[in-house]
Amino acid sequence: MSDPSRPTQPRTEAPPGLDTPGLVLLYGSTPNGWKVTYALQALKEAGLIPDYTVVEVYLETGEQFQPWFRKLIDNRAHKAPISVFESASILLYLSRTYDKRYLLHFEDDDLEQRMLDWIFWVQGGLGPMQGQANHFARYSGERVEYAVERYTTETKRLYAVLDEHLEDKEYIVGGKLSYADITAQPWVRCHFWCHIPLDPYPHLRAWHDRVENLPVIQRALKVPQQDLVTRVKQDPELERRIMEAMQARKEKAEREKEESAA
Repeated sequence: MSDPSRPTQPRTEAPPGLDTPGLVLLYGSTPNGWKVTYALQALKEAGLIPDYTVVEVYLETGEQFQPWFRKLIDNRAHKAPISVFESASILLYLSRTYDKRYLLHFEDDDLEQRMLDWIFWVQGGLGPMQGQANHFARYSGERVEYAVERYTTETKRLYAVLDEHLEDKEYIVGGKLSYADITAQPWVRCHFWCHIPLDPYPHLRAWHDRVENLPVIQRALKVPQQDLVTRVKQDPELERRIMEAMQARKEKAEREKEESAA
């Protein structure tokens, strides 16, 4: 899902803001990006971090493959004392380094382990499967029915697993918002993008809405600007414009490839 108003070409030089003191998040408006803004906003409002800086990365342009971006993984390439990549790793780093009051995790070892179980369940299952469902439903040039069916069916199965787990629970672990919810909910809120309704999963839907409507989450979804899922729900025409912009980008890339090969 990409905003049709955003740049169509990657920046070849590092954007400003990367050397800002404190926590700097390189962010794309995706489920993986929302996980981290959820956590950062909650920690900020609880006084566990002073603030954070967001630097947007335009993933749809391939900016993440530019040399300036790839160098950021190497701590020697910039001034930050440490760089952390992969969304779950970032959450665990924030938990270990800043969340000393157990705002979003647990002092109890058993609850902490259950939380980790669900985080890795998302990272190894729900995220990759729904990501592939999104790809074959929306982005692949040629519709491959087997792939659409395979990944959509598996995403539905995983929704059913979480729905059953949440039958008697408000949150995934321990009766409060935790990094487990923060890891899973951003994927579920994109259910419509791979054409999966939440009606067959009433407990999952109730949990999704509960997390979505938390004031701190609503504020996180406005960082650095209102997220695309909310905007699509508010503007039915935006989905069509997104798909048209994606098709135009694809056709442009194909023309450029043909021209370079000529």
